[in-house]
Amino acid sequence: MSPHQHNSITEHETAPLGIKIYCVIVSLIILFGIIVSLGLMSMGGPGAALGTVFLGFFIAYLIVLYGLWTLKSWGWTWGMILLLVGLLDHLFSGDFVGIVISALLIAYLWSKREYYRE
Repeated sequence: MSPHQHNSITEHETAPLGIKIYCVIVSLIILFGIIVSLGLMSMGGPGAALGTVFLGFFIAYLIVLYGLWTLKSWGWTWGMILLLVGLLDHLFSGDFVGIVISALLIAYLWSKREYYRE
């Protein structure tokens, strides 16, 4: 292979469309969550503590989405961890729809792992 050719399997310049769609949808949900968190924090007392915890979680999730969008290996790893935690939550709560959606997202992210190899 000449120096000017790129290996399409190991070198990717942008995230797959499905990853971008996932990132945009989840970012919108997180922005709503941040607004709710700030509202809880403004109430004071236990609501403020809960809002602070939620705000930290939402910011951390936004960082993971940034990693997925920019093809960082840590973004893929933390994305898988968060999706697996979500799947466990759905399993323990008996949320069948959540189980199916989480499983599909995990399978999709797993299928795109070659994009995240550094």
